[in-house]
Amino acid sequence: MMQINSADEIELINRSSSYTVSKSLFCAKIPFFNELWSSQVERQIQFDLSEPCFETLINWVYSDWIVIHGSNFLSMFIVSDHLGIKPITSYCSSFIKANYSAKQIAAFITNKMMDSTIS
Repeated sequence: MMQINSADEIELINRSSSYTVSKSLFCAKIPFFNELWSSQVERQIQFDLSEPCFETLINWVYSDWIVIHGSNFLSMFIVSDHLGIKPITSYCSSFIKANYSAKQIAAFITNKMMDSTIS
């Protein structure tokens, strides 16, 4: 297990990966973390999310830059909605509306649900 030294650092564990991140930065950008850490002092949090999606979110927190495309829009939408990240949820919604018909979206969601994994 990774040692966390700074008072501002916390450890996020997602499936098989571990990330040491800035607590203050994550609280400022992601409502889920702000709510969580306003009532807890946990220094380590575990998730079970799509690893590429999770890494994309971490990169977004530090860079304000994100790429949404056909292979990640649904998982990014679901995770950003769950974590309360309105800018990404809104961006995913705009991407969906600009690139897919309602029929295509329904078919895509149905296929993903049948796969029972969002990646």
